[in-house]
Amino acid sequence: MRITYDREVDALYFRFRDTTVTTKHLGEGIAADYDSDGRLAGIEILDAISRLGRSGSAPAGDPRRCRPPPRLAPTGTHAIGLTILIAERP
Repeated sequence: MRITYDREVDALYFRFRDTTVTTKHLGEGIAADYDSDGRLAGIEILDAISRLGRSGSAPAGDPRRCRPPPRLAPTGTHAIGLTILIAERP
């Protein structure tokens, strides 16, 4: 998995596989990329700081405590623990 953050547009992207994708918008500012077999290939979160918060915005251990890496270059890679739940409507 590769995680990138673009400070200029406050966008966080989780890439699970490098492939050609089809994008499905799941909600305002949230998009999922799927490969040709329908497997999740990536997730983009716009307005990441307002959605996920900054360091210190939630107590340590709180599951809401997640933030983009503060010094990550747009092409950098950073390992973090994050749980993302995606539910598709029928």
